[in-house]
Amino acid sequence: MRALLLSAATAASLLAGPTLGHAQAPVGPQPTEKQLQSQFARVQSLLTRMADKMPADAYGFEPAAGMRTFGGGVWHAAASNFNICSNLLGRKHPQSGTDLSAPGTGKEVLVKALADSFAFCGEFIGSLTAERLTENRMVTLTPPNGVAMTIPVAHGGTVANLIAHNNEMYGYLAVYLRLKGIVPPSSERPPQ
Repeated sequence: MRALLLSAATAASLLAGPTLGHAQAPVGPQPTEKQLQSQFARVQSLLTRMADKMPADAYGFEPAAGMRTFGGGVWHAAASNFNICSNLLGRKHPQSGTDLSAPGTGKEVLVKALADSFAFCGEFIGSLTAERLTENRMVTLTPPNGVAMTIPVAHGGTVANLIAHNNEMYGYLAVYLRLKGIVPPSSERPPQ
């Protein structure tokens, strides 16, 4: 019996030996700039896939009177990206200040504007470093009281707002897809 236990213990140690001897070192925390780049890429993918999924004839869909159309929501996301990233990059995008939210603006035009806005923002997001996150840029804001003020804003806060706004727009527009019987990209089941 003793020999059997010794043999079993030896076999177990031989099997466990290579895995114990080759254990991976613990992984440290992911740097903040990498987390932000990952979150930006995720919401970019979700919004882009959503814009592609909605049929062209539903871009004028307005769930209730006075609400933004689906196309208007896509344009709002693109226009916000242009504006926010103009602040980050210190230069305007050619579409900054244009308005494509009018009813009748086609899917193709709006999908391209959204893609262009993400590419524009990607110029800054792709070059993020820990140092760049703490750099400031003077930004003029107009709060609800209507009194404009120019204040220094850290790039990190602006990038967080960019990602948050795009996530907000995704959640808002996901309802439009659901009302049309379309499953939003984040709820799709993986192929089996």
